[in-house]
Amino acid sequence: MTMGSGALNITSSSINDSITDESDGGAIYSDDYAAITISGSTVSNNSTGDGDGAAIYDDSGPLTVTNSTFASDSAGYSAGGAIYMSGEDLTVTARRSRW
Repeated sequence: MTMGSGALNITSSSINDSITDESDGGAIYSDDYAAITISGSTVSNNSTGDGDGAAIYDDSGPLTVTNSTFASDSAGYSAGGAIYMSGEDLTVTARRSRW
């Protein structure tokens, strides 16, 4: 899933088994100040071959994770097994979640 500016709210969902071989964000690629909120969800078994952020690649937007589980996400030869964030003024809020 790729998104630009705006907001992405994921609630009571499973995001599993997403794969990208040579790009960033196995499951979610967010660019251009998009706000991401994940609540009561499971994010697992996502991967990138040569990219960053197996589950989530977030470029410059706020990320909030609540009551969620991230498991078995792998960024191959790069950074960010579960989450990779780049840019300036980044905000990550995680509550009652498992990594």
